[in-house]
Amino acid sequence: MPSQDDLTIRLATKADAAAISAVLALCWHQAYGELLPRDLLANVTAESRLPARHRILADSSVACFVATGEAEVVGFADCGPSRGAEQEGWGEVYALYVLQSFHGRRVGLRLMSCCAAALARRGCSSMRLWSLEENARARKFYESAGGRLVDRRSSARGSMVLTEVEYHWDLIGMERLAAVLPVPSQ
Repeated sequence: MPSQDDLTIRLATKADAAAISAVLALCWHQAYGELLPRDLLANVTAESRLPARHRILADSSVACFVATGEAEVVGFADCGPSRGAEQEGWGEVYALYVLQSFHGRRVGLRLMSCCAAALARRGCSSMRLWSLEENARARKFYESAGGRLVDRRSSARGSMVLTEVEYHWDLIGMERLAAVLPVPSQ
């Protein structure tokens, strides 16, 4: 298994679409296996996520970063303009997933740093991220990375109601991360 120093963070390319889709599907099953209904999770496969991944990688408003080790994608993050934010200058991390076997190795923190730097370069002064309220591990990570819990929302998926929580970061506060970690250029 590669060490933290053997991992590379870079901008994703179209050639990464299948690998990112596979990481997403596996991470969903790892993170949400006990939180979401089996029938919903059964529909989350690498193949089912591939068309959306191709659209995301073709969208110039989205920055997608991958963490790779030994030529395999072990994590990724997507960020861009905030969806639905009424405040000017807000960016959003749409997705941040790291394979469970790479948790605790600063991969997520490095991906967050890349998102913060990319959003700051685009003129954003704040960054937000939504997480399932029940996802305790992710919430602990976001809080340890300086995220402040600022909002909560509920939405229905069939007969199930999901509650999400919003975390917020001032990008100025993230400069310390960008200063010590290499950030891929866009």
